[in-house]
Amino acid sequence: MVITMTNENIFYEMLIFYIVNSRAKPVPTDLAYRILQRMLYDTEAPAWIELELMGRANRRKAVASTIVDFLNVKDSSPFNNRICEVGEPFKDDQHVTTDGTLARYVSEILKERIFQDMYDEELANLLINYWNAIKSIYPKQTNYINTQNKIKKGK
Repeated sequence: MVITMTNENIFYEMLIFYIVNSRAKPVPTDLAYRILQRMLYDTEAPAWIELELMGRANRRKAVASTIVDFLNVKDSSPFNNRICEVGEPFKDDQHVTTDGTLARYVSEILKERIFQDMYDEELANLLINYWNAIKSIYPKQTNYINTQNKIKKGK
């Protein structure tokens, strides 16, 4: 069951939606990450949102969603247009993973102190360079991101 409401202010509508639905019966993880992302980067959001509601883990998830967006749109990325975004139907011939699955992995990377002070796009570029380096070092062995080798949800 999903609880909805309408409010004049879209930010507060998202905030209430997130609080109610993530605690009563969770919304799909991918959607929760996107809501966190919007709340973190919304310039009109009150400061207490990040301080009181986010916490480190949720902040990492929000930042990870932004990094995944960069991975999905940058031409140099091996994930370019190959990440299925929340609400989009998964296409086996195009997508290798979902944004929520990849965001979970990226949020684990963000736990490392060395990455905590990097800008989102800077870390996205680092990950792109990493995956492209793997491909160049192991060209015969790395059909690493293709539609046959999907990146699965971590348990």
